[in-house]
Amino acid sequence: MFSKYGVRHSSQRRESFGPYCYEIRRGKAVVALYFHDYRGDEHWLEIDGDHIECSRLLTGGGPLPLRITGEGSKLLDSLLGDNP
Repeated sequence: MFSKYGVRHSSQRRESFGPYCYEIRRGKAVVALYFHDYRGDEHWLEIDGDHIECSRLLTGGGPLPLRITGEGSKLLDSLLGDNP
């Protein structure tokens, strides 16, 4: 499934036990930041300064490319007002 959203690790510095941060992009624009705690238990988005709890939105990692899940893409569409 093709997603209109791309994802990459944020260049923000991370503390030892701090959350991991990823930039969610549509084209070249960063439209949201996605975070998870260092254990992977808690997940949230930041969109226009709003903190939104969510489930896991990414697949991949390690040797596999990071991607937004289908569920994550639908959630982003609804939050960003981009419903087809």
